[in-house]
Amino acid sequence: MKLLKCALLSAVFALISTPISQAAETPKPNTPATDTGKAKIGRPVRIITIGQRKPEQMAEFVDRQAASGADLIVLPETWPGLRKPITLDDPLMKAIAAVAKKHHTYIISPIDRQDGDIVYNSSVLIDRQGKIAGIYNKVFPVLADPPGQTVNGEFGSLNGRPGRDAPVFETDFGRIGMALCFDGQFPELWHRLEENGAQLVLFSSMYSGGQALGAYAMLHHYYVVSCTNGGECQAYDLTGEKLLDQRKGLARITLDMDRTICHTNDYYNHWPVRGKKLEKLLKENPGVVIDKKMPREEWYVLKATQPGVDVPALLKKYDMQDLRTYLRKQRQQGAKLRGFDFKRLGPPAQTAK
Repeated sequence: MKLLKCALLSAVFALISTPISQAAETPKPNTPATDTGKAKIGRPVRIITIGQRKPEQMAEFVDRQAASGADLIVLPETWPGLRKPITLDDPLMKAIAAVAKKHHTYIISPIDRQDGDIVYNSSVLIDRQGKIAGIYNKVFPVLADPPGQTVNGEFGSLNGRPGRDAPVFETDFGRIGMALCFDGQFPELWHRLEENGAQLVLFSSMYSGGQALGAYAMLHHYYVVSCTNGGECQAYDLTGEKLLDQRKGLARITLDMDRTICHTNDYYNHWPVRGKKLEKLLKENPGVVIDKKMPREEWYVLKATQPGVDVPALLKKYDMQDLRTYLRKQRQQGAKLRGFDFKRLGPPAQTAK
């Protein structure tokens, strides 16, 4: 078995000779994110993150930045003010929605959101038409400790509540999820985002999130981009590699949502009796390259280099699967054999002797 595994790895990495290319780059100012007259390669999404501004000045600042072109603009946590809840119809929100419509861009606007007599710490996704496309309610707000206090915790004396799920929203460039500040301390939320199909997670926060963000990106195989009130922006590749660490109050990055990770030891893809699928895919599609090899993780990343190439569609065409699919199937098979889902219901507790 060990010899077979080594043979499989040798066969796969023999194909990996393409130099590693940069997955993300900072676009030049005044370059529109829409039609530039050139055919797009991959599925690029241009992201702007903006640090805290005076609430009454935020829409004007976002308007100026959006004029240079963007697909997604991310604002910091509770930018209208901490413990200053507003509704979705508030003039501050309407002004941000108007900017989204004017520049045909998505905007993530995190607010303390008044919903009847309850307050949620919410990230609100506004679409390119200026309409609400989705709301994420912070699953792990900072609650009073000891319980019952009204002078600490992020809600203070407000009737605040935690969210109940980690929804993922479909956009025209891919599936995105959101997380907020203290959420960064709870791995179960980030796993739920993977389960729900996120390809990109936007993290608005009072603090940077630190190295945990890279760990979540690597473990769950999605991009992570942060936006803090203090003006920090970190961006992590779906491999966990840090792409950007900027602390200037404003950051720009372009990510390719078409890039896909596969496993070198995935028998479904690389079992000899199933044919040399990867070799065939690369030979018949010169617009696809292996962008990065990760021999210690036994992963490789496929990337489009020509217009019109869709890597996920080609994997389907050649009856291959990405890393996330492979691991999900392994979890499902293991749960069936052991009789329970390991992450949700463990076996009966064993008493130590």
